[in-house]
Amino acid sequence: MDSEASALIGELSYRISKLEKKIDFLFKHLKIDYIEPVEGYLEEAKKFILQNKDFEAVKLVRRAKACGLHEAQKIIDDLKKSL
Repeated sequence: MDSEASALIGELSYRISKLEKKIDFLFKHLKIDYIEPVEGYLEEAKKFILQNKDFEAVKLVRRAKACGLHEAQKIIDDLKKSL
């Protein structure tokens, strides 16, 4: 990576960090509890898990996230722990 691209990435990272701090401040000031939205595919994956269809759940996650088998399996394993 050249120095210009590296400088640009550094500047963008700094600006994102400042924005995150401002958003956190606003949430605290307005007494808002932010909760990450559950992505739709995870709800469908939970249904497969509850039906003991782990293979279908993994396939669903792989398609939805365009990820590899290992990452999809980890997501499903974590999801099973939360149920």
